[in-house]
Amino acid sequence: MKYLLVSAFWCFLACQTNAQERTKDEKWFIQTQFTYVKITKVVRDTFSPGTGVRIRELDASKSFLLSLHAIGGYFVIPRRLSLGIGFGWDGYYNPNLTTAPLYGDLRFYFTNEESIPYIFLNYGGYLKLGNSFSRGGAFRLGAGYKISLPGQVLMYIEAAITRAGISLTDEPYITADDTYRFEGIAFTFGFYLY
Repeated sequence: MKYLLVSAFWCFLACQTNAQERTKDEKWFIQTQFTYVKITKVVRDTFSPGTGVRIRELDASKSFLLSLHAIGGYFVIPRRLSLGIGFGWDGYYNPNLTTAPLYGDLRFYFTNEESIPYIFLNYGGYLKLGNSFSRGGAFRLGAGYKISLPGQVLMYIEAAITRAGISLTDEPYITADDTYRFEGIAFTFGFYLY
């Protein structure tokens, strides 16, 4: 319930901030987004001394991920190429895990228009913020469409392929003896906050 309240607050903030007058030479931006990922593949790797690595592909039919992220960035080439840093909360379901991603965000917009398609790349890791958060890393590559709405509101929708690796121990993903690997298709809805 608290995550839904936070989501509602971010959407309200997005609409209020976007309603303010924007200029044509914007450089800095903040985005807020909600993502649903349909997990298509789940693999669990375990290592036990003497027996070696055991790889087990699990049933992914009921697996999914919900996330709430904020991305702050800068247009290196005005309204065409942006670099940013994203942070957020991810909730994996079946298996149940929580992560706090921190990642780099690169976006290329095809034209200078308000409503345009773009491509993007996210790459980064998961922070261990407490006992309920898992370590690891993630990669996302996709395409989106930025939409200009009346009242100076900019929103966007995206679709992407995603991969993630999560450690079930306190070790980093690369050296952990017990890990999950995920693959999926992400669908995102968000707002630009200038």
